[in-house]
Amino acid sequence: TGKSLYTANCASCHKEDLSGAPPEFPGLKNLSSRTTKEAVDHVIRAGRGRMPGFAHLRDLRIAAITRYLMT
Repeated sequence: TGKSLYTANCASCHKEDLSGAPPEFPGLKNLSSRTTKEAVDHVIRAGRGRMPGFAHLRDLRIAAITRYLMT
């Protein structure tokens, strides 16, 4: 599921509850009100700033994480 993939790949920096540790690791709560699905997908895939890209994840897994973050 998107949540389990988030937990395995993202929660170590962005925390289980999506609150992050700003400014180093931004919070991801209410992400859909701040950006688009395409932008989130791109950042997961390619990375940005100190966040590494997760291009090794298959498309369906990235889509599941994106869907979890946007809902």
